[in-house]
Amino acid sequence: MKRLHSVTPLILSTVPKEFFQNSIERDFLYYPFQTDVGFVQASALEVDMDKSITALENFYGNYEENTKDIKDLLLKTDTKLVVSDISPIGIQIANELNLTSILIENFTWDWIYEFYEDRVPKLRPIINKIKKINQTAQYRIRTIPYCGEYDCDLIVPPVSRCVRKGRDRVREELNIGAGEKMILVSMGGVFERLSFINESFVEELRNYPVKLVCCTDGVGLRDCGNVIFLPKFSQFYHPDLVNASDGVIGKLGYSTLAEVANTGVPFAFVVREDYPEMDCLKTFALTLGNALEVNLLEFREGDMLQKVLGLLGLRRSNADAKNGAGECADFIVKVLNRP
Repeated sequence: MKRLHSVTPLILSTVPKEFFQNSIERDFLYYPFQTDVGFVQASALEVDMDKSITALENFYGNYEENTKDIKDLLLKTDTKLVVSDISPIGIQIANELNLTSILIENFTWDWIYEFYEDRVPKLRPIINKIKKINQTAQYRIRTIPYCGEYDCDLIVPPVSRCVRKGRDRVREELNIGAGEKMILVSMGGVFERLSFINESFVEELRNYPVKLVCCTDGVGLRDCGNVIFLPKFSQFYHPDLVNASDGVIGKLGYSTLAEVANTGVPFAFVVREDYPEMDCLKTFALTLGNALEVNLLEFREGDMLQKVLGLLGLRRSNADAKNGAGECADFIVKVLNRP
């Protein structure tokens, strides 16, 4: 965003405004708008396919009605460029308003849905629609690790938000002692009950100089001795928490994977079953040299204390790779400056 100092971003999303306020250190405009469906999640690790189909049919079936106000808003604000994060709707709106469009992605929804097409034939018309829209993007950036093979204008290293606070300062604010280890547990933006954190686990954990910091839904900060629970939107910035930790346990998703790759922090990743992006992300995670896999059964019912101890046995690596966010910003600036 610092490279775009003369531009006012207008963010269209159903992600709460607080997330962007916590991430962007400059003024921006925000308008709540559903740009995508993806999947309706039963939990952080499971999809509700029936509800997803209903949501997708409603979303694309009511496109004109749903996008009228947004089109008016883009015209009113004299928008010059639409940057779409995976969502095809931004590309379609840009085409209809004769605006320049950039698609940034590590996968596209037509590629994801094709994995389920034989089992769920209702996905076929949606797949075809999304595929046609994506082909009309004027520019395309792919972020490593990406799924499938498509022509693009730029391939960039893993993209994540940048660290702001120093490691020691964050640990001090969390009351992590100098001789203690810190493990961050983060399951992304969808709630997942951390069933492994029970009375027995907490009691055994007291035998080791380690604290778990858990990003979960909740109200306020709840400190239970060697387990700290943070609310979904806390004073702590997620990339700073990753950087401050000695290891991360989390859902294998792009954003967390990019953050551990760009900080070198060891990662115990929880694999989602029956989800096509997993192979790509898992292959990349294992190239980092300090990652280990946790299957769903282990995460929910297994001995996670052994995974915690195994994670602490891995060393932090040198994060030599450049964060791809800067290259994306440079590309966007070049497009904006073209006559």
